Amino acid sequence: RILTLFDGVRQEGQQWGDEHGIEVDKYLIEKVEVIKGPASLMYGSDALAGVVNLIPNPPSHVDKMSGNATTEYQSNNGMLGASLFLTGNKNGIEWGGRASKRKAADFQNAVDGRVYNTGFDETSANVFIGVHKKWGFTDLNVTLYDNLQEIPDGSRDSLSRKFTQQVTEADSIRPIVSEQDLKSYRIGVIHQRVQHYRAFLKNMFFFGNSRLSVNFGWQKSVRREYSHPEAPNQLTPGLYLQLNTINYDVKYFLPEVHRWAVAMGINGISQTNDVSAGTEFVIPSFSQFDLGGFLSVKKDFGKLDVSGGVRYDYRHFSSQDLYTKQNPNTGFEQAVNGAETVNAEKPFSAFNTQFNGVSMSIGLAYLVNKNWTLKANFSRGYRAPNVSEITANGVHPGTGFFQLGNDNFKPEFSLQGDLGIAYSSKSVNAGASFFVNQVSQYIFNTRLLNAQGTDSLSTSGSIEYPTFKYQQGNVLLYGMEANLDFHPIQRLHLENTFSVIYGNNHSFKGNEKNEHNRYVPFMPPLRYNGELRYDIMMPGKLFFNTFVKAQINYTATQNRVYNNENTETPTLGYTLINLGVGTAIKGKKRATLFNVYFMVNNVFDVSFQDHLSRLKYFEEFSASPNGRLGIYNMGRNMALKLIVPF
Repeated sequence: RILTLFDGVRQEGQQWGDEHGIEVDKYLIEKVEVIKGPASLMYGSDALAGVVNLIPNPPSHVDKMSGNATTEYQSNNGMLGASLFLTGNKNGIEWGGRASKRKAADFQNAVDGRVYNTGFDETSANVFIGVHKKWGFTDLNVTLYDNLQEIPDGSRDSLSRKFTQQVTEADSIRPIVSEQDLKSYRIGVIHQRVQHYRAFLKNMFFFGNSRLSVNFGWQKSVRREYSHPEAPNQLTPGLYLQLNTINYDVKYFLPEVHRWAVAMGINGISQTNDVSAGTEFVIPSFSQFDLGGFLSVKKDFGKLDVSGGVRYDYRHFSSQDLYTKQNPNTGFEQAVNGAETVNAEKPFSAFNTQFNGVSMSIGLAYLVNKNWTLKANFSRGYRAPNVSEITANGVHPGTGFFQLGNDNFKPEFSLQGDLGIAYSSKSVNAGASFFVNQVSQYIFNTRLLNAQGTDSLSTSGSIEYPTFKYQQGNVLLYGMEANLDFHPIQRLHLENTFSVIYGNNHSFKGNEKNEHNRYVPFMPPLRYNGELRYDIMMPGKLFFNTFVKAQINYTATQNRVYNNENTETPTLGYTLINLGVGTAIKGKKRATLFNVYFMVNNVFDVSFQDHLSRLKYFEEFSASPNGRLGIYNMGRNMALKLIVPF
């Protein structure tokens, strides 16, 4: 329910899969912008809970060429990373590029040791060129991302708890993974390859005091999940998904008159997703078209700012028939068409539907005095169901279960109220905000059990998987977030953040409602993060921007779980301590030679499981000799980073 943008352009991969990360080079990102309230109306259906905008490194200053080289090492999984960035500017012509590489072996923790099949090998590149003049600007940005990512399944020997690996299609015998394989950088047979290509053109034109933004983008996402250990050359993908997306976004910002600021626009996507090249199918091939229009207004009344907006969204979704037969040469299922569909299986039938909805928001910000600000916001949100929620019917290797959708789903609608207070002074920045959100037709996942109260198993190939099915109902979400940044002296920084969210599930009535289904599934627990940083002023000329810091990350126990049908289990709380130090080294002409940073995360090697981690549920036994089930998160990790500017 959070929309991710890259430099203002919505990111389109295969977001319907919960375990999918964002296909972006982390070295490319300079900062992250979080958008809530009326501003999120500019982005569409999938921004029900807000927007996260990943903003890349800026181009060089006028008439200057610059760049940097970055190298990084992390001890836990032996991660090696390197990145080279170069940018220049001449007479308003901006250009630049970055190339990056990261690879890692399996990560480790005190409970599991090295967790088999968690390594990766990532390659990425980005180039851009733009013209910036008095009339506005036009920028062309092209990126590519290629990641080989292993897929863990958590299988183990019942006594030793050592990880085992799948070596045959029947999966009847699983040998224990050798220490050599656990430490190897070689990508295992069971893995996925994620390729993402993006090209987008951003334009801004100034007309007096007004401006017009016109953006177009093209994206191609190719995702292959290799799940056949005995396939020819071991390179026959199970899932093979090819998504093509066209982005369009036009906004017009009217001249500001009497402190009225008005913006309007249209945006959306047109996309197709082809799944027919695989041997396993969890969703059908489909086409989707989104169109949305918005109007946003802001008025400055001096101490009071009022902002609001309204948006209409339309989505047309169309999926295709999918017929499958067993390939006589490989023994795997394959998609067929034409005359070959005779006597073929038909896991998916053609389906057409459309969704539409209105969202709106109004926000107030009142400046009580130079220190205190009060904020309030009320909004109505909308989100259309995604392809998995309405059509899924198969196993996704990355999740380890069989997923079922429901084509009768309706869009989600939310009514949310927010109230916040903020304080700012020379030495203190603090704030707190509270929210209540009533979501109707909320979509959530439930594990299915059979009549005996055990897992309802679905078979794919020769393997049985637990079955999950999406449901829809009404929920109430409420919580708060707070921050306190305190600077008693200029060089000492004490920063604190706190957040908590609760979810009450009102989807069940009468005798259906019980202690097991009263909460909304997969709500994050209470969290507190604190950082104490001291900036060291060196009397000499060698070191500058030197700091030492200590962090504490506290996560509370989560007992408010949706354990209906064993869908979700409680998670114990934990406290992590991190330590870090960094400095810049100057040369003879006081120019920076390099920056070096050293960080130790989870100093005391605490064994913990994040409540929202799907790896927590990768467990085939009901008990273990050490009393620990599922896969635990990464243990102690020491990281060293060196950045050389030029």
